[in-house]
Amino acid sequence: MTNHSLLFRNVQADGKILPPIRIWAVDEAHGIEAEARRQWAIEVSAEEVRTLFERLGNDKGGALGRVLADVASSDASTLFMGLLAKANASVARASLVTADVFDRARDLARASREYGYDSANVWVSPELSSTNEWTELALAGRVAAEALDEADKNLKAAVEALGAERPEWVVDLADIERRLAEALAGLKLILDGEDEHYVYSVRVNQRMRAGGEVLCAERIDIGEVFAERWYPEMRSLIFTSATLSVSDDFSHFNRAVGLDALEPGASRALHLDSSYDFDRNMAVVVAGDLPDPRNRDAYLRALERLLVDVHRAMGGSVLTLFTNRRDMEELYERVEPALAREGLELACQTRQASARQLRDHFISEKGSSLFALKAFWEGFDASGETLRCVVIPKLPFARPTDPLSCERDLREKGAWSRYVLPEAVLELKQAAGRLIRSSSDTGVLVLADSRLVSKGYGKKFLNSLPTGGYQRIDAAQVGRYLELWRRSHE
Repeated sequence: MTNHSLLFRNVQADGKILPPIRIWAVDEAHGIEAEARRQWAIEVSAEEVRTLFERLGNDKGGALGRVLADVASSDASTLFMGLLAKANASVARASLVTADVFDRARDLARASREYGYDSANVWVSPELSSTNEWTELALAGRVAAEALDEADKNLKAAVEALGAERPEWVVDLADIERRLAEALAGLKLILDGEDEHYVYSVRVNQRMRAGGEVLCAERIDIGEVFAERWYPEMRSLIFTSATLSVSDDFSHFNRAVGLDALEPGASRALHLDSSYDFDRNMAVVVAGDLPDPRNRDAYLRALERLLVDVHRAMGGSVLTLFTNRRDMEELYERVEPALAREGLELACQTRQASARQLRDHFISEKGSSLFALKAFWEGFDASGETLRCVVIPKLPFARPTDPLSCERDLREKGAWSRYVLPEAVLELKQAAGRLIRSSSDTGVLVLADSRLVSKGYGKKFLNSLPTGGYQRIDAAQVGRYLELWRRSHE
């Protein structure tokens, strides 16, 4: 038994981590494509590089300082001192010039349209590659790569020479040299940007003044890797999850994990009905007249009124699942005072809040309600009276500027419908799954995105829910509907 992270690390390491297991049952399989992409990403982060140079140190401390002290106090050859002195000088230069790369990365994010989010994630597009900001970043990167290459060669020479006679002296130094070589390879890959297996991006945590910069290359086609490197080694694989299909169709999952690349008949799908009576125990309401969420100000005003009505009608025990922090925090500031005046408790997943404490409090305090982010969209289990209503304000589409989505749009016609839409459907199914956690649970799912009924793709979402139907109701009448529902279920 293991988790997805270790499993995919093992695939990446050609099976050198885990025993040669040939039969796997992979639970919660809806998340394996994203997890494999995360595990296999090649990243060069300011924090990691800074830590490596801190571990290396200089002639007065760190791994270099310790080895220099060991050599100086022994009768070892003066050749060793020369090699270490050369390594020390090149490491000092590499540390300085590498820091400039991450300064340029922050400048790039500041100049992009992503600036303003807590964490900017900037796609390295053909257009971006022609900007002054990218030119400066690439120039700083080339200078850093040359310095890192020199430092790595000098460190390797010192490790090999010393290791031949006193291997115990260079254990730590050898590990750091290996990691520095990996950072150098990653930097070259991302700056070149020529390997078409990857999408390239620059991520910056804008809540940090420095240290939150990451250059990243993510594998685009995870299914291709599975089909080439994992499946041929397996005797049997079972993928299981409550959210693998979109409108009872498994083709999106099959494509995502490479099952469609296998020989015909090599895999098959099985849909098992739930033992829960969703049609009886779960009601679905679509507030069909709300403004389009892309009209943010009008939408938030209407959503504020709807959320107050929902919490009043249900008397609490409401979980509202947001797709972004900005909307959540702004609405919390508007809604919480109105509910507090009526004795209703509403918590919010702020940056300082512990997700575990919020979960425990919500479950233990019947009648409490919560505004939460993606951490609560799956894996959150609150059965019984503690959770009687789930509100999803906005369909969970990937950001229009998401690097992977942008790269797919550039390469494939109809990529949005092929990837973004089904992935959003599966995320909505996961969120809706928070409501009914046992055969005796009852509750209402309130969907506050009018695109479900105004856009043709809305049927994909509605047809993927476990219930056989839904109620389209004007937002002003949702509270009244919930009051009647509550009376009939208490």
